[in-house]
Amino acid sequence: MSRRWSVEEDGLLASFYPTHGAMWEEWKNYLPDRSYAAIVARAHRLGVVLTDDAKVVGRAKAYAVLGRAWTEAEDKVLARHFPDHGAGWRGWALILPKRTCEAIYNRARKLGIERRRQFTDAERSRILRLTVNLANSMGVGPYDVAMEIVRLGDEYERGMR
Repeated sequence: MSRRWSVEEDGLLASFYPTHGAMWEEWKNYLPDRSYAAIVARAHRLGVVLTDDAKVVGRAKAYAVLGRAWTEAEDKVLARHFPDHGAGWRGWALILPKRTCEAIYNRARKLGIERRRQFTDAERSRILRLTVNLANSMGVGPYDVAMEIVRLGDEYERGMR
């Protein structure tokens, strides 16, 4: 359970938050046990808003602390490996060590990179033939088999992460 906010802490927020924002380094001296998220949430609950100057500075500081820009080299690595492996691939830890699975997924989406690999016409024909044969042997439609394969693939991927 989180600790209640004191009147003194609320006063500090009302005094300093409007001009400094939540990323102000001095918060660690004034509110050492409060996280960035807790400071923002409490300021919102109290109705304390940032000044326009603090908004610009706060965004720049938050970006520096919470993330860094993607490089062209990282984008190339992502484009090369994401279609075959997706965001949960354990190999990312070696080739993009400072990126989380979530960051990798979000960047791939932003760049329009999809996880699906492109199959050749021969491979697609073979997959279709196998799906139809399997469906016939089970007495169900090919669509039902295909959808079950998708569900099983999702379960497999979740187990690999």
